[in-house]
Amino acid sequence: MHDAPRIATPGGRGRDPSTRRSLAALFLAQAASTSALTTSVSLSSIVATHITGSASASGLPATINLVVASLAAFLAGLGMARFGRKAGMFTGYVVGAVGAGLGCVFALTHNFPGFLLGSALVGMAQAVVLQGRYAAADFVSAEWRGRAVGVILFGAVVGAAVAAGLAPLLQQVAAQSGLDAIELGWGQSALLLAVGALCIALLFRNPRVVGSETAGQLRLSEFLAAAGEPSVRLGVFYLVVSQAVMVMLMSLFPIHALHHGHQLGTISAIITVHIAGMYALAWLTGGLVDRFGAAAIGSAGGFMLFGGALLSAWETSALGIGLALYLIGLGWNFCFVTGSALLAKNLEAGIRTRFEGTADVLVWLCAGATTLGGGVLIGVYDYPVVGLMGGLAATGLLLLTGFTWSRLHQPAPAS
Repeated sequence: MHDAPRIATPGGRGRDPSTRRSLAALFLAQAASTSALTTSVSLSSIVATHITGSASASGLPATINLVVASLAAFLAGLGMARFGRKAGMFTGYVVGAVGAGLGCVFALTHNFPGFLLGSALVGMAQAVVLQGRYAAADFVSAEWRGRAVGVILFGAVVGAAVAAGLAPLLQQVAAQSGLDAIELGWGQSALLLAVGALCIALLFRNPRVVGSETAGQLRLSEFLAAAGEPSVRLGVFYLVVSQAVMVMLMSLFPIHALHHGHQLGTISAIITVHIAGMYALAWLTGGLVDRFGAAAIGSAGGFMLFGGALLSAWETSALGIGLALYLIGLGWNFCFVTGSALLAKNLEAGIRTRFEGTADVLVWLCAGATTLGGGVLIGVYDYPVVGLMGGLAATGLLLLTGFTWSRLHQPAPAS
């Protein structure tokens, strides 16, 4: 039987009520926001196509969202190192609520530049919301950080259930008002982000480990020195590749589904299945990383990403696309939790928050670049080319895992 998780503060008081409240706040905030954000960003490709009349613009809102998220991740890392996790996370949730509200208004009025502005502000929130996994890891000792990351990400499953429960009400309001449910869904995202902000404001306290950092920008020499550690470098690659592949395919598959005659209800159901793949087993994945090691769980995730990407390129049926998106979500889960755990376990406390924020810059930038490029490719060649790109990226991640694992386990030279 395992002992209770220990807090990463002097004394390790695992039963500290304020710590329990803080972890509950992170879980509830994650539940309130992540599903809403995932759904709204996924459907932004359809909104963009409706407004502009061109599928070539389908990837633009998600790309702007992700590029802004990269900048926000960098600033959030600096801000949280200086002012604490609470201030940074609360600010991110509030900005996201405002952005989702604006996105709803501008989508309903068919104002594309305004909708892009809303997407950009939601991107700021996405970067901050995902850093909640690191905030949870700060409360526990190193051997429990994989579990902490996974449990917080699992909150999105609760959020998906809430969003699914609200869907009939949203459809009813849309029908009665004569408005489009997709656009109104952005308003629902605004409300849920506001709930997340309240959870952080009322229940969360800063973990003391953050206060041990030296505030200020992470110097390039510090970043490169930390990234020189093979486990840290592999962790960054897991985060970057899994996020880039997942976001690209998640954001662009609705266009593929529409081209093959699937309606909004079917697309929404596939997104729900995808979210279940991303988060339903997150509570378990962290423990698997802690028990079996990063290489085993990360490789399993890489194979899932590979299979899901290729399946999404070939399949046109709702069942086939749904299975593909589930595998992509589950592969992301395994890879993303693995990467997050590798950083949380192997970075020194003095640079951890700033390094994590800087690494997330790469995560969001690469996801934005692949989504923008994928949108252009869909306009020229159609979706299967995008699926093949995802499969190639997953193959590269698997090769890197094998190379790093072999380097770490080379026999010591004979003396």
